[in-house]
Amino acid sequence: MVSNRDKTFQLQGPSDLLLKLAYDLSRLRGLHTTNARMLAFVAFDCAVDAWSLVDWVWEWLIAQGREPQPPDPSTGVPKAFICSIQNAVPVLRICRQLATGAKHFQVRRNNREEVATFVEEARPDAPDNLFFGHMRYASAWVLEDDEATLAYRIFDRALMQWSAYFEANKIDPRDE
Repeated sequence: MVSNRDKTFQLQGPSDLLLKLAYDLSRLRGLHTTNARMLAFVAFDCAVDAWSLVDWVWEWLIAQGREPQPPDPSTGVPKAFICSIQNAVPVLRICRQLATGAKHFQVRRNNREEVATFVEEARPDAPDNLFFGHMRYASAWVLEDDEATLAYRIFDRALMQWSAYFEANKIDPRDE
């Protein structure tokens, strides 16, 4: 018999998904490539990991008997829980937009027009520095309110904020 957990390639709980976010982030940080498409694939993975942790943490809390709120029928996760998670992990307000766009191709509900992404093609003749518009390698960017941030910096914040949430809420891999 196959259980729901058997559909996760042996990731056993939110701590494993947090490790996957760290792994994908290390791939993004270490990917010095002129292939913008390859860079976009890895940034896409980071966005999905960061937002998917909401569902994984919710399910883990339910299994631990620690979250009594009734779920929202449209998402299966209570809106109050999503709000509390976004307060604890503020960068999720961006990650939610990116992951929803990644999953559904576009964001229909709770769309924030001021959040967008782009991947800049490599400029082989550019000096090797990290100034916008002057990259020797391809670069992935997140725009929020017309301010461009390298995507890995957004996902660094997600990893740090999620890690703090796990510690504060005693989400322990030994309990999974």
